Amino acid sequence: MGARETSAIWLAIVALAPLGAAPVTAATRYVDAGCPASGTGASLACGAAGPFRTIQEGVNAMAAGDTILVRGGQYEERVVIARPCSATARCTIAAYGDEQPAVRGMLRRTDWTATGAGVWWRAMEATPDAPTNQQPNDYHPMTVYQEGGAGPLTPLGYDGDDVATPRDGHWSYHPGSRRLYVNPVGDAGAAATIHVPHVSILVQLDSPAAHVTLRGFRLEGARGILIEAVNTGYPLEGIVVEGNQLRYFPRFGIRFNGAPGLVLRNNVIEYGGRGLGGYLGGSYGAYGMRLFAVHDAVIEGNSIAHLGHGGCPWCDPPWNDNDHSRLAENVYANALDYKQTLGGRIADNTIVDVADRGIGLDVSREVTVTGNLVERVRTALSSRTQTPETTFTACAENVFSDNVVDGCEIGVRIEDDPYPGAEFLARIERTTITRTTTPYDVPSRPYVTVDGTTPPTTGSSTTTTSNPRSTTTSTSLPFDRLVGGDKLLLQDRPGRPEARRFVLRSRDAARLVVGNGDDVETLVAGGGTLRVVAEGGDGFTAVYPLAPAGWRAMSARNPRAGMRYRARAGPVTSIVFRSRRALRIAGHGALLEQSLGAEPSVVRVELRLGPYRYCFEFGGGLQRFSPGTMLLRKAALRPLACE
Repeated sequence: MGARETSAIWLAIVALAPLGAAPVTAATRYVDAGCPASGTGASLACGAAGPFRTIQEGVNAMAAGDTILVRGGQYEERVVIARPCSATARCTIAAYGDEQPAVRGMLRRTDWTATGAGVWWRAMEATPDAPTNQQPNDYHPMTVYQEGGAGPLTPLGYDGDDVATPRDGHWSYHPGSRRLYVNPVGDAGAAATIHVPHVSILVQLDSPAAHVTLRGFRLEGARGILIEAVNTGYPLEGIVVEGNQLRYFPRFGIRFNGAPGLVLRNNVIEYGGRGLGGYLGGSYGAYGMRLFAVHDAVIEGNSIAHLGHGGCPWCDPPWNDNDHSRLAENVYANALDYKQTLGGRIADNTIVDVADRGIGLDVSREVTVTGNLVERVRTALSSRTQTPETTFTACAENVFSDNVVDGCEIGVRIEDDPYPGAEFLARIERTTITRTTTPYDVPSRPYVTVDGTTPPTTGSSTTTTSNPRSTTTSTSLPFDRLVGGDKLLLQDRPGRPEARRFVLRSRDAARLVVGNGDDVETLVAGGGTLRVVAEGGDGFTAVYPLAPAGWRAMSARNPRAGMRYRARAGPVTSIVFRSRRALRIAGHGALLEQSLGAEPSVVRVELRLGPYRYCFEFGGGLQRFSPGTMLLRKAALRPLACE
C-alpha cells in the first residue's frame, strides 16, 4: 500500500471516530549517534529504550504531533521525510537544546592509494539515492573538498575526466574505472583531508510531507542539493526550515516546488556553486534558494553568501576564478530565486558575494521585498518575466521597500512587462543604493514608481545615489528590524521588588544598525521607549520611557558607531547599542513591571527609537524558569514580525 493510500485510510478513520474520543498523545523521541546501538527513542540515556542512532530511524517512527530531538555529533546519512503531520499536530525535527548536529553527505575515506607526486586514487561507490539530472552517473562526485584548518573547506579544481596526474589542488574522475584521482593542496595526505560528496540530495521532503519543522542542523556536502521538496501531487503545506546552516553544494542549497505557506527563516547558506554546477543540460548555475509555487511564503532573516565564481571581480578568492568549473565556464549563481508564485514576504535577509542575482522575482506577483541587505552581486534586486504559463503569465504589483544595496553592478532591475489589468508593475520605496554602477535599470513608465517619483532613465549610471523621495512618501510608519536574541534574564524576589532585574543581549550584527546609520544624532535627541510583553503565565505588559536626556552618541567623531543610554533611577538603567555589533539592555529596581509567578510562553521585547523598532521574541530556545524568582531564555530566533 502506498504512503498516500495509507494517509487516506488514516484520515478516514479519524473522520469516523466518535466525538470526544481521546486524541493520540504526541511523543518526543531522541536521536544520538554516540550510542553504541539504537533503542526505541523514548529516553536520552543509551540502552534498549534509549535514542535511535540515525535521524532516519527517528523520522520513520514519527507520528503527527511528534518531536524528534537530535543530539550533537556527526550523522553521515541522507534523510527522507514523508510524514503526514497537520496544522493542529505539527511535527518537529530539531537539534536537542543548544547543540548543533551535523548531517553530512560527504565522507572522509581511508582507502586511498598513492600513485606518487602527491596524487591519490580510490574507487567511487554508487550514490545511495538516485542522481539528479545534473549528474552524469551514480559515481561521479561532482565536487571534492579539502580540509585545511579551522576555516571553511577548500574546493579543489576539476581537471576533467581521465586525467591520471591532476595538478596540485585538483581532481579528476575516470568513468571507465570509476576511480577518483585527487592531488591535495601542498603535501597533504588524502585520508586526513579530503571530503567526497556521497549523496545527491541530503534532506528530501516527499509526499505526503506537510506541517513539518526542520530546525538547528548543520547540513554539509552533497553532489547536488542540500534540501529539496518537490510536490508530486500531494500538497507540501506548512513546511518550516529555520535556524540551519547549509554549506558545500554545487547546485541548490534549498529547492522547493509546490509548497504553499513555506517558511524559510534564519538559515545560513554559503559556499555553493563550485565544482560542476550544471554537468548536464547546459545549465551551469547554482542557487542558494530556488523556490517555485510557494504561494504566500515567508523568507526572512536568512544569510546567503559566497555563491558561484568566474567573471565576478567582487567575489572573494578562490571564488573569483574559473578553475573550478567544467569546460572553464563561469558558474553563475543566484542567491534567492522566487518563481511562479503569488504573494509572499522576503524580508531582512543578508546577501553577500554572489556571482549574479541577489533577490530575483521571476513570474511572480504581489510579493513584498523589504529590509534586505545586498552587497557585492551583479544585480541586487530584480523582477522579471521569463517563462510564462497560460495560468500565470507575468510579474506585477511587487513592492521593494527599505532595502540596502552596496557595491553591485545594478541596484534594481525591472523588466517592462506588466500583467494585464495590474495597477502597477513594481513600486520601489526608500531604497539606499551606494557604490553601484547602475542604481536603477527600470522602464520609464507610469506603472513603475521609485519612491513615488518617475523612475530614473533606464541604464542611468552613477557611483553613489541618494534616495529620490516625493512629498507624499510617508516617514511616520516605523521601520521594523527583526532581531535574534542571545539572552533574556528576568529576576525577582518575593517581597523585595527592589531586587528585580532585566537583562537583554543580542549580537545579531546584521540587524543591529542604529537607524539608517546616518541619523544617530536625531535619534539621540528624540529618545525612545522599551516595551516588554509576556504572553501566557502571569502575562504582563510594561512600557518604559527612555528620555532624550539619557542618550548620547558613543563617538562625537563617528556617530555611526552607536549610542548609549544611562538613567540611575531606572527602571531601564543602561543601554549599549554598538551599530552592526551588539546590543545590551539592563534595568533594575521596583519600577520594573514583571510578574514571574507562572512561566510565560513567550516574551516579546520592542526597543523603539524614532520610527525604528527593534523587535525580539524569546520563546522556545534554551530556557530556565524558577517560579517567582527567575526566567532565563537563550538563543532566540528572529521573530516573524513586530507585534
